[in-house]
Amino acid sequence: MAIIRVFRDRLLSLWQSSVADVFEAHGHADHESMRATADYGEALANRPAWMGVEDILQNLSHDNYPAFVSGVHHQLAIARVSEDGRFFEHLIGLARDAAFSLFGKRFEEGHDPRWGRCIQVYREYHRNINEPERYRHGSVDGEVRGDFSVIDPAFGRSARIGLVGDWGTGEPEALGVFRAMVAEKPDLIIHLGDIYYSGTPAECERHFKDVIRSQIGYGGPVFILAGNHDYYAAGAGYFSLLDTLNPGRPQEASFFCLRNDHWQLLGMDTGYYDSVPMQAQVGRAIHASIATHLRQSEVDWLAYQLKSAGDRSTILLSHHQLFSAYDQIGIVRRGESLNDELWMTFRKYMSGRHGSSSRVRAWFWGHEHDYMTFDRDYKELNLGVCIGHGGIPVRVADHPKPLPAPYGGLSQLSQHELGADETHYRHGFSLLDLDKQIAQLHTFELLNGQLHRIGHAVV
Repeated sequence: MAIIRVFRDRLLSLWQSSVADVFEAHGHADHESMRATADYGEALANRPAWMGVEDILQNLSHDNYPAFVSGVHHQLAIARVSEDGRFFEHLIGLARDAAFSLFGKRFEEGHDPRWGRCIQVYREYHRNINEPERYRHGSVDGEVRGDFSVIDPAFGRSARIGLVGDWGTGEPEALGVFRAMVAEKPDLIIHLGDIYYSGTPAECERHFKDVIRSQIGYGGPVFILAGNHDYYAAGAGYFSLLDTLNPGRPQEASFFCLRNDHWQLLGMDTGYYDSVPMQAQVGRAIHASIATHLRQSEVDWLAYQLKSAGDRSTILLSHHQLFSAYDQIGIVRRGESLNDELWMTFRKYMSGRHGSSSRVRAWFWGHEHDYMTFDRDYKELNLGVCIGHGGIPVRVADHPKPLPAPYGGLSQLSQHELGADETHYRHGFSLLDLDKQIAQLHTFELLNGQLHRIGHAVV
């Protein structure tokens, strides 16, 4: 299994993308450089709020010198972007002192010159952040464009829809998941978001489009939600995919409505407001994870689709979760972890009393690299399912899944259903089978190349 580590941090993810681009330039990734970068990322992401970056670098210079090399170059790149010459020179001095104390030579004499190229690539990617906004609106001057980003009909009376989340790594494990899903003959596939490390144009081509269309050869429609990683490069790669992934039937926006006479699938963009560079640092300082939300123009568009659904039943799709048993959303209180803003936005459309009476019949999301089915009617939602086990390796030792779970679960978590081997949880996907009145969700994991069904729910 390829060990890819990702972080909910825009600047760290952009640095990982830069290192991967440079060190993958002549073939397979230099795993030592990527491992060192991930080690630096973990030290930075997990540091106490009071600990500064320089303290982290000082520790790494003694404990993990390759991670120090990656880290100091990342900070040099940040200094270049901010045009902070004094900080740049200070970092160079720190690096020279560390190298001389360890190896008796200057820093410049002992590191791979490709790290300097990483700084240049990082600066190029960082410029995307200041480019004009790429988000495409569902309303203009307060008027909802009701038919915008709507495909009707998107599928026949009966349809099989593949759902996979957090899949875009380009690694062999992810390819195995997609091949297994394609073998089940879906009519279309929906990716619930996140192309790693930061959704750069190169990553979106290499880890997503080329894999699906060229390596695997799947020719059916593929619709994509925007996760936080898809916006770390300001959506440059993601929005390019919208225009090229489905020739002749492009997805118009980062939200969509896919319909037939009996069902509508409403995809929303929860990634836009989860890409702020300082969010991770602020969250550490207040002991919270900043919760995402939707743009008001999109809320209006989604409300229009819900109110004009007629006799159709609705299934909501997002990258971020509505609630969680294990992940922290905002400031946890009342024994639960809940995205209050998303809940208040859609609560009026969820009766929660009897599944068949709900206007919103289900909500599927990713973001957590896991598969979990939650109790019926929790927070008035008929059925909530996390489908985020598409491609990111998760170590059991790092993320044990106790029951009951930390946030009161519980009343909310039916069971933790994703299996594991000796070290890692398994990867997989879901299939949503739609008929006139009934929808069924089947969820699978891969075990030694074989497909095993691990979950079933009637929507």
